[in-house]
Amino acid sequence: MPPLARRSLGGVGWRVPISNDGTMTIIKINAITVPKEMGDEVGHRFAARAGAVDDAPGFEGFELLKPEDDRTQWLVVTRWADEASFEAWRGSESAANAHAHGGTPHGEAPPRPMGLTAELWSYSVAVTSTGKGSGV
Repeated sequence: MPPLARRSLGGVGWRVPISNDGTMTIIKINAITVPKEMGDEVGHRFAARAGAVDDAPGFEGFELLKPEDDRTQWLVVTRWADEASFEAWRGSESAANAHAHGGTPHGEAPPRPMGLTAELWSYSVAVTSTGKGSGV
């Protein structure tokens, strides 16, 4: 995660993440609509390719968020140093292979397509707080 610029507002500590070049971390959220009966398979497929993006320049982190209520949208949350880093990865062979084959290693048959719908959301981090026990 980029360094944090410390600010204070009315005695409450909050932080604004700023990268080394002064830009803000960007968040890309792929909101995937997953029928309840397919949830376990989605989780399994993401777990099988966890870490596949870790070496992409500008990549800062990933979480797969599973709904704990009646919603059917799973959220694939990625953090990037900047828009250019995300777009470079998105246009890469690595991204194309991950999306076309579900991250299946070479030589293995790719899993069947799941036919899910998705929507890409884009955000930047405006403010973050780390909690008292984090040591930051």
